[in-house]
Amino acid sequence: MRPIGAQWPTAATALFGVIGYPARHSLSPVLHNAALEALGLDAVYLAFEVEVGQLQQALEGAAALGVAGLSVTMPHKEAAAAWATSPSTVVSKLGAANTLTFGEAEVRAESTDGVGFINSLAEEGVALKGKRVVVLGAGGAARSVALAVVMEGASDVAIVARRPQAAAAAAEAIGPLARAGGPGDVAGCDIVVNATPLGMAGGPGEGLSPLAEGMLGRRHVVVDLVYHPSSTPLLAQAQAAGAHCVGGAGMLLHQAAEQLRIWTSLQVPIEPMRSALKTALARRPRG
Repeated sequence: MRPIGAQWPTAATALFGVIGYPARHSLSPVLHNAALEALGLDAVYLAFEVEVGQLQQALEGAAALGVAGLSVTMPHKEAAAAWATSPSTVVSKLGAANTLTFGEAEVRAESTDGVGFINSLAEEGVALKGKRVVVLGAGGAARSVALAVVMEGASDVAIVARRPQAAAAAAEAIGPLARAGGPGDVAGCDIVVNATPLGMAGGPGEGLSPLAEGMLGRRHVVVDLVYHPSSTPLLAQAQAAGAHCVGGAGMLLHQAAEQLRIWTSLQVPIEPMRSALKTALARRPRG
């Protein structure tokens, strides 16, 4: 438990963190520290910037220093999965990890993005079994979502990307229930997931939507993994069309909660994390 009435942190305080490049902008410390405080744990979560080419040194150093666990973000997810000694089944399939747990004899690699996505939809009352899903994008986030959707029993998963070969490679990695698709798949699907950065505030795709006007209708559930701004161009289109809109903050929240559950084996309090995230996003400049 966290010391009461004593100087904190102490020499016994457990250390967690996120590694990436860049990493200083990450909201992971906001989320994790809110939960650690609510749980009363003597632990702290920090952000560490690790440049490309320095990951192995950083991870070896973390293991030597007794770091308990690390979140992994871009551009290190693939390399972290390869470095770990005990990758999960999901990590082996995706070739990418966002969670490392340091033990005495092994370093476990896991991916919580898919669980975070599924839990965020469940919170919105959206079921996936038997649904036709279009995933926009073919990168790590898209693959995590596509695999999770397949595992939840979706009847068809079409991966749509600017480069058809990238969509085909992603579908092959996921398995026979996923396929490379095209924009035409949107009309007949039930759920559309944007796993591209288009629409992200401050990014090169700010103000852009991955779909043309008129492609969405009332029958669609539209999920945008972009969480800043909360109302992206895609979600604005979806709302105007009468679709069910789901923003990306929920996935960010739930994947972090799953990481803490893995590290602590405790039931993680969602509401303190949600409140901290809402406050942090409200303080962020739009551009």
